[in-house]
Amino acid sequence: MEIDCNIRGGFLIQTINIEWLIADILTAHFTSFKDKHNQLFSYVIQPEIWLKKKIELFNKILDKYYPEVLKKYPDLIRNLNAIKKFRNMIAHANLDTSEDFFKKNYTDRIQYSYYQDGELKKQMIKIDEFNKKLMMCSKVFKQLLHIQQYVRKTNLKD
Repeated sequence: MEIDCNIRGGFLIQTINIEWLIADILTAHFTSFKDKHNQLFSYVIQPEIWLKKKIELFNKILDKYYPEVLKKYPDLIRNLNAIKKFRNMIAHANLDTSEDFFKKNYTDRIQYSYYQDGELKKQMIKIDEFNKKLMMCSKVFKQLLHIQQYVRKTNLKD
């Protein structure tokens, strides 16, 4: 159970921050005035658009208006989609509490159960694999911070 809390909690906290940054970048792109930026962010972008759509819109905007950003961070969208996929799995999966799994007394891994395409699936996650996923989140977060500064500097006015 402790491993489950660390994995879900740690990863969900990272993705919340990533999603917030994407929403802020999108908002900064669509409005150049800070008061309207705050309204658009709080009324529309953050609460009304799912992460999947935020990533799709973000990709389109980067491709059309900021291609230099995609050139600088060529793996960004692929990494965001990988983060989203893993986030969705751990957010909606159940901890595998089957006797088969627990009788092995693993201390370095956990297993989740979830349904996909009408079939029960299981995914085992080792602590070292999870740490790699967290490192990817940190890398993406730093990239988004740079992009946020760039887009805000380009678009936002008092």
